[in-house]
Amino acid sequence: MKIESILIQNLYGAGMKKDMEGVVHQKTLPCLSVVQAQRGSYDIALDEGETLNTGEGGVFLAPAGARQRITHHNGAEGVIEAHWVYMDVIINRFYRLDSLFRLPVLLDRAKEKEVCELIEIIRCSENICKRYAAAYGLTDILLESAGEAEEPDPNKMQLQQFVARHFSEKIGARELAEVVHCSVPQVFRYTRKYFNLSPANYINEIRLQNAARLLESSPVQIKEAAFSSGFDDVAYFSRLFKKSFGLSPSEYRAGFRGKRKA
Repeated sequence: MKIESILIQNLYGAGMKKDMEGVVHQKTLPCLSVVQAQRGSYDIALDEGETLNTGEGGVFLAPAGARQRITHHNGAEGVIEAHWVYMDVIINRFYRLDSLFRLPVLLDRAKEKEVCELIEIIRCSENICKRYAAAYGLTDILLESAGEAEEPDPNKMQLQQFVARHFSEKIGARELAEVVHCSVPQVFRYTRKYFNLSPANYINEIRLQNAARLLESSPVQIKEAAFSSGFDDVAYFSRLFKKSFGLSPSEYRAGFRGKRKA
Protein backbone atom coordinates (compact mmCIF):
# COMPACT_ATOMS: atom_id res chain seq x y z
CA MET A 1 0.00 0.00 0.00
CA LYS A 2 1.31 3.44 -0.95
CA ILE A 3 1.32 5.80 2.02
CA GLU A 4 -0.32 9.07 1.03
CA SER A 5 -1.06 10.58 4.44
CA ILE A 6 -0.11 10.11 8.08
CA LEU A 7 -2.06 11.59 10.99
CA ILE A 8 -0.91 11.35 14.61
CA GLN A 9 -3.60 11.51 17.28
CA ASN A 10 -3.84 11.05 21.07
CA LEU A 11 -0.15 11.71 21.69
CA TYR A 12 1.08 11.10 25.24
CA GLY A 13 4.52 11.09 26.79
CA ALA A 14 5.30 9.87 30.31
CA GLY A 15 8.06 8.42 32.46
CA MET A 16 9.05 7.03 35.84
CA LYS A 17 12.04 6.44 38.09
CA LYS A 18 11.46 4.10 41.04
CA ASP A 19 12.15 0.74 42.65
CA MET A 20 10.13 -1.77 40.62
CA GLU A 21 12.31 -4.89 40.72
CA GLY A 22 10.27 -7.92 39.74
CA VAL A 23 6.97 -6.02 39.46
CA VAL A 24 4.80 -7.48 36.70
CA HIS A 25 2.25 -5.45 34.76
CA GLN A 26 -0.25 -7.10 32.44
CA LYS A 27 -2.17 -4.73 30.25
CA THR A 28 -3.69 -4.01 26.89
CA LEU A 29 -3.78 -0.45 25.58
CA PRO A 30 -5.83 1.15 22.79
CA CYS A 31 -2.79 2.82 21.25
CA LEU A 32 0.68 2.11 19.91
CA SER A 33 3.27 2.02 22.73
CA VAL A 34 6.95 2.90 22.35
CA VAL A 35 8.73 2.20 25.66
CA GLN A 36 12.40 2.64 26.55
CA ALA A 37 14.27 1.42 29.64
CA GLN A 38 16.88 4.13 30.25
CA ARG A 39 18.20 2.50 33.43
CA GLY A 40 17.44 -1.14 34.19
CA SER A 41 15.49 -3.25 31.71
CA TYR A 42 12.15 -4.84 30.84
CA ASP A 43 11.14 -8.40 30.11
CA ILE A 44 8.36 -8.07 27.53
CA ALA A 45 5.99 -10.62 26.00
CA LEU A 46 3.17 -9.75 23.61
CA ASP A 47 0.11 -11.99 23.40
CA GLU A 48 1.40 -15.58 23.21
CA GLY A 49 4.86 -14.61 22.00
CA GLU A 50 8.18 -15.34 23.64
CA THR A 51 9.56 -13.21 26.47
CA LEU A 52 12.36 -10.88 25.40
CA ASN A 53 14.62 -8.60 27.44
CA THR A 54 15.19 -5.04 26.28
CA GLY A 55 18.56 -4.59 27.97
CA GLU A 56 19.46 -1.19 29.36
CA GLY A 57 18.55 1.51 26.85
CA GLY A 58 16.42 -0.94 24.85
CA VAL A 59 13.09 -0.03 23.26
CA PHE A 60 10.05 -2.25 22.91
CA LEU A 61 7.03 -1.68 20.68
CA ALA A 62 3.51 -2.86 21.48
CA PRO A 63 0.67 -2.51 18.95
CA ALA A 64 -2.75 -1.32 20.06
CA GLY A 65 -4.75 -4.21 21.46
CA ALA A 66 -1.74 -6.46 22.12
CA ARG A 67 -1.69 -8.16 25.50
CA GLN A 68 1.47 -6.97 27.21
CA ARG A 69 3.20 -8.82 30.03
CA ILE A 70 5.95 -6.58 31.39
CA THR A 71 8.43 -7.43 34.15
CA HIS A 72 10.54 -4.58 35.56
CA HIS A 73 14.22 -4.95 36.47
CA ASN A 74 16.12 -2.29 38.39
CA GLY A 75 19.42 -0.90 37.24
CA ALA A 76 21.92 1.32 39.02
CA GLU A 77 20.87 2.91 42.31
CA GLY A 78 18.21 0.23 42.75
CA VAL A 79 15.67 1.82 40.38
CA ILE A 80 14.31 1.40 36.91
CA GLU A 81 14.15 4.64 34.95
CA ALA A 82 12.01 4.58 31.83
CA HIS A 83 10.01 6.76 29.52
CA TRP A 84 7.46 6.07 26.83
CA VAL A 85 5.14 7.45 24.19
CA TYR A 86 1.59 6.40 23.39
CA MET A 87 0.04 7.48 20.12
CA ASP A 88 -2.37 6.59 17.34
CA VAL A 89 -0.80 6.73 13.88
CA ILE A 90 -3.43 6.75 11.12
CA ILE A 91 -2.32 5.84 7.58
CA ASN A 92 -4.30 7.06 4.55
CA ARG A 93 -7.11 8.38 6.77
CA PHE A 94 -8.41 4.96 7.88
CA TYR A 95 -5.70 2.45 8.83
CA ARG A 96 -3.67 2.18 12.01
CA LEU A 97 0.06 1.82 11.43
CA ASP A 98 0.29 -1.00 13.96
CA SER A 99 -2.52 -3.01 12.36
CA LEU A 100 -1.29 -2.41 8.81
CA PHE A 101 2.42 -3.18 9.38
CA ARG A 102 4.27 -5.83 11.37
CA LEU A 103 6.44 -4.10 13.96
CA PRO A 104 9.34 -5.81 15.76
CA VAL A 105 8.90 -6.28 19.50
CA LEU A 106 12.41 -4.90 20.13
CA LEU A 107 13.65 -1.95 18.13
CA ASP A 108 17.10 -2.03 16.51
CA ARG A 109 19.62 -0.96 19.15
CA ALA A 110 21.22 1.44 16.67
CA LYS A 111 18.05 3.58 16.97
CA GLU A 112 18.06 3.85 20.78
CA LYS A 113 19.79 7.22 21.13
CA GLU A 114 17.61 8.88 18.51
CA VAL A 115 14.44 7.40 20.02
CA CYS A 116 15.50 8.58 23.49
CA GLU A 117 15.86 12.15 22.25
CA LEU A 118 12.51 12.09 20.46
CA ILE A 119 10.64 10.68 23.47
CA GLU A 120 12.14 13.37 25.71
CA ILE A 121 10.94 16.10 23.35
CA ILE A 122 7.44 14.61 23.33
CA ARG A 123 7.47 14.34 27.13
CA CYS A 124 9.04 17.63 28.07
CA SER A 125 8.76 20.29 25.39
CA GLU A 126 6.15 22.99 25.92
CA ASN A 127 6.10 23.63 22.17
CA ILE A 128 3.33 21.59 20.56
CA CYS A 129 4.92 21.88 17.11
CA LYS A 130 8.17 20.38 18.42
CA ARG A 131 6.28 17.57 20.17
CA TYR A 132 4.41 16.55 17.03
CA ALA A 133 7.51 16.96 14.87
CA ALA A 134 9.26 14.52 17.23
CA ALA A 135 6.27 12.14 16.99
CA TYR A 136 6.50 12.15 13.19
CA GLY A 137 10.24 11.52 13.50
CA LEU A 138 9.48 8.55 15.73
CA THR A 139 6.89 7.32 13.22
CA ASP A 140 9.52 7.46 10.47
CA ILE A 141 11.77 5.19 12.54
CA LEU A 142 8.89 2.76 13.08
CA LEU A 143 8.11 2.62 9.37
CA GLU A 144 11.77 1.92 8.59
CA SER A 145 11.63 -0.98 11.06
CA ALA A 146 8.26 -2.37 9.97
CA GLY A 147 7.58 -5.49 7.96
CA GLU A 148 5.52 -5.65 4.78
CA ALA A 149 2.05 -4.13 4.82
CA GLU A 150 -0.84 -6.52 5.38
CA GLU A 151 -4.07 -6.36 3.38
CA PRO A 152 -6.62 -4.89 5.81
CA ASP A 153 -9.89 -6.74 6.40
CA PRO A 154 -12.62 -4.10 5.82
CA ASN A 155 -15.06 -5.58 8.33
CA LYS A 156 -12.40 -5.76 11.04
CA MET A 157 -11.30 -2.18 10.36
CA GLN A 158 -14.89 -0.89 10.47
CA LEU A 159 -15.54 -2.61 13.79
CA GLN A 160 -12.29 -1.32 15.29
CA GLN A 161 -12.93 2.24 14.13
CA PHE A 162 -16.55 2.27 15.31
CA VAL A 163 -15.76 0.97 18.80
CA ALA A 164 -12.74 3.30 19.10
CA ARG A 165 -15.00 6.27 18.39
CA HIS A 166 -18.08 5.24 20.38
CA PHE A 167 -16.88 3.10 23.34
CA SER A 168 -18.01 5.77 25.84
CA GLU A 169 -21.59 5.46 24.56
CA LYS A 170 -24.19 2.73 25.16
CA ILE A 171 -23.35 0.38 22.31
CA GLY A 172 -23.64 -3.36 21.91
CA ALA A 173 -23.90 -6.18 19.38
CA ARG A 174 -26.83 -4.59 17.51
CA GLU A 175 -24.91 -1.39 16.83
CA LEU A 176 -21.85 -3.34 15.68
CA ALA A 177 -24.02 -5.42 13.34
CA GLU A 178 -25.40 -2.25 11.77
CA VAL A 179 -21.87 -0.96 11.12
CA VAL A 180 -20.90 -3.98 9.00
CA HIS A 181 -24.44 -4.56 7.63
CA CYS A 182 -24.94 -8.04 9.02
CA SER A 183 -27.11 -9.93 11.50
CA VAL A 184 -26.40 -9.97 15.24
CA PRO A 185 -25.39 -13.68 15.14
CA GLN A 186 -22.97 -12.85 12.31
CA VAL A 187 -21.35 -9.99 14.25
CA PHE A 188 -20.75 -12.45 17.12
CA ARG A 189 -18.88 -14.64 14.62
CA TYR A 190 -16.89 -11.63 13.40
CA THR A 191 -15.74 -10.51 16.84
CA ARG A 192 -14.82 -14.09 17.77
CA LYS A 193 -12.81 -14.37 14.55
CA TYR A 194 -11.05 -11.01 14.78
CA PHE A 195 -10.67 -10.46 18.54
CA ASN A 196 -11.47 -13.83 20.16
CA LEU A 197 -14.15 -12.04 22.21
CA SER A 198 -17.90 -11.56 22.21
CA PRO A 199 -19.13 -8.10 21.09
CA ALA A 200 -19.77 -7.01 24.70
CA ASN A 201 -16.39 -8.25 25.89
CA TYR A 202 -14.62 -6.58 22.98
CA ILE A 203 -16.29 -3.26 23.76
CA ASN A 204 -15.37 -3.60 27.44
CA GLU A 205 -11.79 -4.44 26.47
CA ILE A 206 -11.52 -1.14 24.58
CA ARG A 207 -13.13 0.71 27.49
CA LEU A 208 -10.61 -0.80 29.92
CA GLN A 209 -7.74 0.09 27.62
CA ASN A 210 -8.89 3.71 27.57
CA ALA A 211 -9.28 3.78 31.34
CA ALA A 212 -5.75 2.41 31.77
CA ARG A 213 -4.36 5.14 29.55
CA LEU A 214 -6.20 7.79 31.57
CA LEU A 215 -4.88 6.37 34.84
CA GLU A 216 -1.34 6.46 33.49
CA SER A 217 -1.45 9.81 31.78
CA SER A 218 -3.86 12.14 33.58
CA PRO A 219 -4.86 13.13 37.13
CA VAL A 220 -8.54 12.10 36.78
CA GLN A 221 -10.15 10.25 39.66
CA ILE A 222 -10.84 6.55 39.23
CA LYS A 223 -14.59 7.09 38.97
CA GLU A 224 -14.01 9.72 36.27
CA ALA A 225 -11.81 7.29 34.34
CA ALA A 226 -14.58 4.69 34.59
CA PHE A 227 -17.43 7.00 33.55
CA SER A 228 -15.55 8.63 30.66
CA SER A 229 -14.62 5.16 29.36
CA GLY A 230 -18.24 4.04 29.17
CA PHE A 231 -18.78 2.30 32.54
CA ASP A 232 -21.67 3.45 34.73
CA ASP A 233 -20.80 1.23 37.72
CA VAL A 234 -17.44 1.90 39.40
CA ALA A 235 -17.44 -1.35 41.37
CA TYR A 236 -18.06 -3.37 38.20
CA PHE A 237 -15.36 -1.39 36.41
CA SER A 238 -12.87 -2.09 39.22
CA ARG A 239 -13.59 -5.84 39.12
CA LEU A 240 -13.11 -5.99 35.35
CA PHE A 241 -9.98 -3.85 35.55
CA LYS A 242 -8.31 -6.10 38.12
CA LYS A 243 -9.26 -9.22 36.16
CA SER A 244 -7.76 -7.74 32.98
CA PHE A 245 -4.64 -6.02 34.36
CA GLY A 246 -3.90 -8.03 37.49
CA LEU A 247 -4.04 -4.86 39.63
CA SER A 248 -6.79 -2.65 41.00
CA PRO A 249 -7.14 0.77 39.32
CA SER A 250 -5.47 2.47 42.31
CA GLU A 251 -2.61 -0.06 42.37
CA TYR A 252 -2.13 0.35 38.63
CA ARG A 253 -1.98 4.13 38.89
CA ALA A 254 0.55 3.95 41.74
CA GLY A 255 3.12 2.48 39.34
CA PHE A 256 3.25 5.58 37.14
CA ARG A 257 4.24 9.22 37.43
CA GLY A 258 5.57 12.07 35.30
CA LYS A 259 2.58 12.30 32.99
CA ARG A 260 2.18 14.70 30.13
CA LYS A 261 -0.50 14.86 27.47
CA ALA A 262 0.44 16.42 24.15
